[in-house]
Amino acid sequence: MQNIDIYVDVIDNFWDMWFAFNIAKNLIKNDENRFIRFFWNDKELFLKLSWNKDILNIKYFDLTEINALKPSEIILNFFDRKIDYDFLNKFEFNINLIIFWYFWIHNWIQSLHNTFYEQKNVSVTHFIPSVLENTGWIILQDFWKNITKKSFFPWKNDDFYQKNWISVFVYPETFEIIKDLILKDRENLYFIFDDRNKLSWENIIQMPFLEIDEYYNFLKVCQKNIVRGENSFIKAILAWKPYLWDIYKEPNNQHIYKIDEFWDFLWDDNYKEILKIFNLKDKKSWLEKFLSFKNNDFFENKSKYILKNCDLMKNLEKLIQKK
Repeated sequence: MQNIDIYVDVIDNFWDMWFAFNIAKNLIKNDENRFIRFFWNDKELFLKLSWNKDILNIKYFDLTEINALKPSEIILNFFDRKIDYDFLNKFEFNINLIIFWYFWIHNWIQSLHNTFYEQKNVSVTHFIPSVLENTGWIILQDFWKNITKKSFFPWKNDDFYQKNWISVFVYPETFEIIKDLILKDRENLYFIFDDRNKLSWENIIQMPFLEIDEYYNFLKVCQKNIVRGENSFIKAILAWKPYLWDIYKEPNNQHIYKIDEFWDFLWDDNYKEILKIFNLKDKKSWLEKFLSFKNNDFFENKSKYILKNCDLMKNLEKLIQKK
């Protein structure tokens, strides 16, 4: 049995927890002869992500228990959590420590990814998820083979399935700006993923909490997806459908540079303009432009590129097996 510890200290970002949890699930999927201790500070949310079910070989531990237990020889540490090297250096065996950074698309990260150094018995490697070359890449998704709209709403009529479906998971301030436009739209059905934004209207469906893979599969059946956060953004790309990214607005304005540097990954000038102005200037008008955007080949080609070249789990497995 191969033992792996995962350390995640997340205060208010549900999606960061989701990313780490998804990696844990994929590690077990790749090799059932593993046991993962998942150290975090919110057991209630952990149970919600796992639907209150026991997951094969993944067990929750509170972060306060780390120094009371012997560490595993493989540790994955997420999102700037401070490492207690004094504790890890007490043990005589070697420890393979992989430090995950946040998702980045700045060009300079290519020189930082896979940076390696040693702290006595601890071998440290920095791992940066990204769609850029020479980085850690992203978690790919196995979509249901026969997924359809009817899979999610089997009791609806044909008219319901034939309409354009648009998923909406955006920041609350964005939703306040665009909700009037959504309410007036009679041609599309909008599926809202945020229980704080409760609206009752014939073209709006308030969605319940979906399990990770189920949400990603829902993106696949929609005609367009409006998403927030890096995890949803990446899965929207993999869905082969037009997507609009409501980027997190960072206090230091790093999101502006993130959008600019993302240009290297995009090659449709019209879509570049939609993405940038929606995020930086005018959400309502440029949401309308996105809804009328027709170049589906652009999104399909990007999906194909990522599926062929950007498998995070393959990169991670190489580091885990490193001796």
